[in-house]
Amino acid sequence: MVKHQSEIPFAIGLIEPVVWRKKVIWGFQAIGLSLSLYLLHSIVGFPVISEMGENMVYVLPYVREPPAMDLYLAATCIAPLFSSHNFVRLFGVLTLLLSFAALWFYTVALFSIWCFFSAILSVLIYLHFRYRKVGKVMGVQLNSWQSVAMQEQIPISSFSVTKCPYCR
Repeated sequence: MVKHQSEIPFAIGLIEPVVWRKKVIWGFQAIGLSLSLYLLHSIVGFPVISEMGENMVYVLPYVREPPAMDLYLAATCIAPLFSSHNFVRLFGVLTLLLSFAALWFYTVALFSIWCFFSAILSVLIYLHFRYRKVGKVMGVQLNSWQSVAMQEQIPISSFSVTKCPYCR
């Protein structure tokens, strides 16, 4: 919980070829890093308690406060929506939907359920890297850099035929 909000925008920013989108994503990384420092301070200063019931419940009152939760959702769920890659945007939409599902249906065991949903989303990331040369996974074009180049007016000659030079 302490580092995801800074890692997700960082990883997305590294593969983003479009400059203005990269700058927006780096802004979300700054939000994530700030929140990481706040959460680290809170975890060191206040004990983390876990309780067993039907689910494992973590008692982290400083995380559930609206500013912290809103910033966490912005860094982890909204940042991917600014990517020029269709698959990354799909990841962002699914992350946002699953986070709302966890918040709505599993409020008491939010963190345990969110970890489960994150594991499901990790399978999507695996599929992306496993099948990216095939071209499509679940009907989503994985290498969308050619359409991005056209939309953003990046010279197509700066791209390799097989893969985006920014995605090495």
